[in-house]
Formats: sequence, structure tokens, C-alpha cells
Amino acid sequence: MKKIFLLLALILISCSKEESECICKEAKMTLSNNGVNYFYITNLPINCNTNYPDMSQLPANYIYISCNE
Repeated sequence: MKKIFLLLALILISCSKEESECICKEAKMTLSNNGVNYFYITNLPINCNTNYPDMSQLPANYIYISCNE
């Protein structure tokens, strides 16, 4: 029984660790009122499934373009 709990705990810890390791090393961004100029954000956390950042954590006028690895 202890082995089952230990195994379950290891699985849960490893799943949560994967989510936190999805980071875009250099995210290319622009502003909604100026689509010509770009700027970069380093080490931006992204969703592991969609490969997009959580835009609710960024200012409203930021637009995500791509991730440069």
C-alpha cells in the first residue's frame, strides 16, 4: 500500500514539474498600437500544450508573435 502512495506521489510531482519547465527563452512581442516594432521578453513561461504565454499575466496591449529558442 505504501508503494502505491509513493508511486502516486512521484507521478503527481513529475507532472507538475513538467508544467513549470515550459519557458520561452526569447519571446518576440509587439504592442497593439504599434505593430511595426518588436521587443523581446526573456524566460517567459508558456503553456506546455499550446506553446503560448498566459496573456492575462501580461499588459493588455502586448501581442505575442513567436518564440525564438
